[in-house]
Amino acid sequence: MHRTPDADQPAPVMCVRAVRLQRRGLCAYLLVVALTLAGTAHCPAERVVTNFDADQVDFSFDRKQVALRGNAHLFSQAAADASRFVRIDADVIEGDIPRGRFEMLGNVRIETPQGAMRGESAMYSTRSAEFSLRRGGIMIPITGEDEPVVCGFAYAQEVAREGDVVYITKGRFTTCSDPNPHYELQADRFRWKPETNQVVAYGGSIRLYGLQIPVFPKIPYTFGAQARSGPDLLPFPTYSSRDGLRAGWSFNVGNPLDDPNTQVQVRWRQLRPLQVSSWTTFRTGSDTRTHLRLGLREDVKQDIDRIVAVDTFPELGIEGRWDLGGDYLLEADLSGGHYRQRAEEGLADVREDRARIRARLTGNPDGLYEPGQAWWWIDASEQLYGNGGHYSALGVGLGGAAELTDWLGLNAEVRQWATAGATPFVWDDVDVKTEIESNVQVKVGDLWRVRFGARHDLEDGQLRSWDAELRRRAHCLTWKLNYSDISDDLVIGAEISGLFGNDEPADNACPADGPPDYWATHGPAHEAPAEPDSAPRDTQ
Repeated sequence: MHRTPDADQPAPVMCVRAVRLQRRGLCAYLLVVALTLAGTAHCPAERVVTNFDADQVDFSFDRKQVALRGNAHLFSQAAADASRFVRIDADVIEGDIPRGRFEMLGNVRIETPQGAMRGESAMYSTRSAEFSLRRGGIMIPITGEDEPVVCGFAYAQEVAREGDVVYITKGRFTTCSDPNPHYELQADRFRWKPETNQVVAYGGSIRLYGLQIPVFPKIPYTFGAQARSGPDLLPFPTYSSRDGLRAGWSFNVGNPLDDPNTQVQVRWRQLRPLQVSSWTTFRTGSDTRTHLRLGLREDVKQDIDRIVAVDTFPELGIEGRWDLGGDYLLEADLSGGHYRQRAEEGLADVREDRARIRARLTGNPDGLYEPGQAWWWIDASEQLYGNGGHYSALGVGLGGAAELTDWLGLNAEVRQWATAGATPFVWDDVDVKTEIESNVQVKVGDLWRVRFGARHDLEDGQLRSWDAELRRRAHCLTWKLNYSDISDDLVIGAEISGLFGNDEPADNACPADGPPDYWATHGPAHEAPAEPDSAPRDTQ
């Protein structure tokens, strides 16, 4: 075992950009051998220890070049924080210490507490934080700190970081840890922005159980926590007595890594006209964003046991989320627009301007409803209408969840509302003033789940609505069949653990030894064909 020259001397940590990336997963290995560098004047210093070993270790005469050959291993750790470490294994590791440039060749594996990578070869620059990885596999956690850990896996002919964007060329993405995943999104290229944890796929297809399903070419999709909602990559048909058969699709217009960005949703319905809506957002601060919303025949179901068709022409608003510390989260929005309540199912045709301000304080900022947890919220809103009227609503809620047995779970939430004024819109009205909503979940073996939900009007002593759901987990996919008595709504679909849906993660969702050796399993025959005229790489 060897120690680098001056390894027990103060060494620099990454500058601002790389420190940010340390918290983001894939690029957390930016500490790498940078911790062994002699200091740069503008970076604060801290003491680290770096050890390495190999069958053959060579230094240049001036001790600026190092070469590790044969079973090369390097381990670097911050002395003040043992959780900050990088472990690199390769057949060969060569480095220029003053320039901060290192190359790894053959069976490369890089591990940090936040993620892991493997590939045939890799290059890393400690000065620019840029890197490239050939025929590589990447594993990164994609769920929040308090959520069950689910990892994403990306495999590509080339992975490279330029500026603040990671490019994945001829790649595949999945949350399945198996080298033969149940599903994968294949694309000509991906762009991943670690600062916002957004991933965009350009072109390609979905491969599901060996079946290739094309998606729109050259239209990006956004994944991760920053996305408003997951894209309908697989438009599963659904049915209701109101709509008949229906199928929906959502996609981004332009580049969702840019600001502003727009998502368009389209739904075809057998018995009713096409439903179209768009949502454009522009971030105005770290906690706030503005939005522009357009909608045609949108189905709105907010606090009532019926569905109302609404047109929005348009709505402009600003919204924000503020973590107040502890278990307090404040959400607020201010919006205004022109709306039309369509004359369907006996409702009056109403066209009116409306301005709305709303605030919600909750003691469950993570939005988790797990056994043994209790939560509460306070919600207040004021609507002003073009006819001079107004409508006010103040509500409180208290809920909790419990696991009664290993196979039986229960959660319930009690709500109380007080209102004043009058609204011309049915969908604005708080229809049920005192209610309890409950869900019972039954586990049938390791893979099947059955859930029953009901909503009771405590003031009138009536059952207002109910629904039932059957779920079957298949590794990283969860197939579901859901029925709601509102409009006889029957839905068949699938959730992807960690991306779209909140099901329990599959076994071995994040392997301890990093991503599987995908390319050894699939080989050159499974590589995506090269494009004859590939577009230039974006520099944004």
